Amino acid sequence: MKLIGIRIDHENTEKAVKKNLKQEWYPFLFNYDLDKSALSDPKTGQPISDKILLKYLQKMEVENFTYNTTADSPDITIHAIVGKNGSGKSTILELFFRVINNFAFKTIEGEESNGLLEAKGISASLFYSLPNAEGEEILYCIASKWEKSNDETTVKLIQADGETFECNKENPMLTDHAEHLKRFFYTVAVNYSHYSFNIFEVDGLKSGKSEDMYDDSGRPLFYKNGRPVKEVKYDHWLNGLFHKNDGYLTPIVLNPMRTKGNFDVNKEQYLSRQRLIGILIIKPDFLVEYKAIGLQFNFMWKNIQAKLEQQSLGYGSEEDYAELLFDIYTRWAKRLGVKESLLKYGNVFSGGGIKSQKLTNLSTVFGCLNETMTSLDQQLHTTLLYLAYKSISISTKYLSFKNNLITEKEKQKIVEDTDNDNSHITLKIRQAKHHIQNRLLNNRGKLINQQPYIDLSTVKISIDKFIEDNQLTGSTIDQIFDKLYPANYLSDIQLQKGNETPVTLSSMSSGERQMLYSLSSVLYHLINLQSVEPDTHRLRYSHINILLDEVEMYYHPEYQRQFVYKLITLIEGLRLDKNKIRSINICIITHSPFLLSDILKRNILFLQEGTVVNALVKAETFGANVYDILKNGFFLNENALGCFVNEKIKQVIRFISIQDGVSPDEKLESTKDITAYDAKVITNLIGDPFIKGYLLNRLGE
Repeated sequence: MKLIGIRIDHENTEKAVKKNLKQEWYPFLFNYDLDKSALSDPKTGQPISDKILLKYLQKMEVENFTYNTTADSPDITIHAIVGKNGSGKSTILELFFRVINNFAFKTIEGEESNGLLEAKGISASLFYSLPNAEGEEILYCIASKWEKSNDETTVKLIQADGETFECNKENPMLTDHAEHLKRFFYTVAVNYSHYSFNIFEVDGLKSGKSEDMYDDSGRPLFYKNGRPVKEVKYDHWLNGLFHKNDGYLTPIVLNPMRTKGNFDVNKEQYLSRQRLIGILIIKPDFLVEYKAIGLQFNFMWKNIQAKLEQQSLGYGSEEDYAELLFDIYTRWAKRLGVKESLLKYGNVFSGGGIKSQKLTNLSTVFGCLNETMTSLDQQLHTTLLYLAYKSISISTKYLSFKNNLITEKEKQKIVEDTDNDNSHITLKIRQAKHHIQNRLLNNRGKLINQQPYIDLSTVKISIDKFIEDNQLTGSTIDQIFDKLYPANYLSDIQLQKGNETPVTLSSMSSGERQMLYSLSSVLYHLINLQSVEPDTHRLRYSHINILLDEVEMYYHPEYQRQFVYKLITLIEGLRLDKNKIRSINICIITHSPFLLSDILKRNILFLQEGTVVNALVKAETFGANVYDILKNGFFLNENALGCFVNEKIKQVIRFISIQDGVSPDEKLESTKDITAYDAKVITNLIGDPFIKGYLLNRLGE
């Protein structure tokens, strides 16, 4: 899969959307021959159709270069977009998001649309290629056209053979368009900048609506005059692209999840730790400086309390919710073979279930969990409660499992369906099941450090021991995920640098963690996308596009230098099934010359003030030294020195020119005069030996 380029219809794209971009062809890859004169009709000067443009795009005969390291891995293409701040990089990405969003909005119906909204004000076409069954590259185009006169948007899928399909609600994606989605791709976009993907800054904000403000557990945050304070929530097309619960139907996801432009750092850290554990079990030496040596799991049953309290808000009364919760809880207990004797606790837990007539609210259960149980039994019941909670959650969020959980048959069906499903949707179900059956029940009384194995509130275990206990030798990462601790435990990773004292992930530097978070997010979605089994509500995307924006944030230059290599080798380490994930396109938007040194020049789009300026870049970037890339690829107009010291050197040169009786160059006219003493002090401090030697010689003369 390859992204080839994007074309903008200047007249029908709002200024707030296109910003400084032109009515121009913006190619992502330069091994496709396109004469710019072919973009418009020579007689009328009007833009030609996308269908005709597809015919003009011809792949040039160039040497085949691939980033694959094994024949069994998906085909990998890497390209980049670079330019100074304000050159148009982020705007091109936004146009890309809008086209994909409108394609999904026009084709996904009803509840399946996951709250998608149309992104108006754009008329642009995205060109890409996919390999067919024989491996031959086929060109496609998605055209999102907005007519300013009637405020209407049409979206068309155009194939290289000229066949065109209009996307609309009458031809929903899951029927007529299913075959064409097999020829589409899924995009995972990652940007951890605090100033990106903000609905208040991206054009398209709609009027807000007032809703009560609640915390994560569902309690009102603030009161005024005895009533909950309301906040304004906004509808915006970007919100639909942060989805996490549609089973990878909408063909794009933005990471991390943001609410009104902000993302929850603590939640991201928790999610990243879970993902990283699986990755580090396979590749303990993922970080050059550190090696993963152990895992740590802290029992946190109060996290489940907050989840249950929040979920209960949507079920009429708390008593109604508690009755449903413990009905599902009981079914899971019986299904997993939990003995009845382990479930009897006073008037709350009895006979494998709950005496609902004795229950007035969830607090009764939490009090029982908190006061009367051993740590072992707390963990057993909390994990069963989590299984029930998660089953209910899945039944309300995912169309493949959706039911009302009213009849006995529906309740039994949700337990059976979630138990038998092997996709990413039920990953946490599988983790909880494995934990109950293989640790909480089968390992009761097993000793670690002369203490009962599971009675410890904090479990520390070496990676080797974890692999042995869970029979994970040679396992794939998705098999490892199935056997990690469930969500009622806080996970952490122990790492060691040389012979130094081990540290946990949470104590590492921001740069080290940022690299791990960014890469783990990409790898996590690749694993999930492979796990999707096509059915009437889901499609498996065989081609994946990864967009990494401002990826070098927080990175030391050495981490920037390693990034592309690490990303490729980690993808290879996943051992993806090429029959399921056939190709991966990676687009990096960056200011780092270290990253460009790993990317071919013909795979880089150079931008300057909204214009393509690749013709100005003469030298190859692949394998080039960093200074040459900075000078040629990033258009440094001065030099590689700091601006402050550059000004000081100009002052010394001006002083020398005046002493020589020569009028200073115009570029130096604004520089203030200095004394001979100042000139010598400045020159002696300069680190570059050539500049320093030259100036000292001139001053000596």
